[in-house]
Amino acid sequence: RRSGPYAGLPSAHARRPRSAPAPHGAEVESHNYEPDESEVWRAFVARQHFSNRGTWWNAGKSRALKRWSLTLCVGVVQGLVAFGSNVACLQLGRLKWDRVSALLEAGEFL
Repeated sequence: RRSGPYAGLPSAHARRPRSAPAPHGAEVESHNYEPDESEVWRAFVARQHFSNRGTWWNAGKSRALKRWSLTLCVGVVQGLVAFGSNVACLQLGRLKWDRVSALLEAGEFL
């Protein structure tokens, strides 16, 4: 049971039995899945940890390499998009001011 300021509030882990349908018209919200909160995931990682004991390159390091590689790829793509956006804005600004100055020099601005 909860105590303090959260007393009386429903628990985040309180669930309706699978056989009980949602009330008519009630919105069903999704649960944010966190792998670290899953008992199955923790058991899987513990089994991998003990099976990889004594080996230098193991599943944990492989998973970390994949995560950091993906992070690097996302950063590179984000940098390329930002660079392309910056170049496009500079080119459009240059085209605009070249056109405006050409109109002003020709006296066709009115």
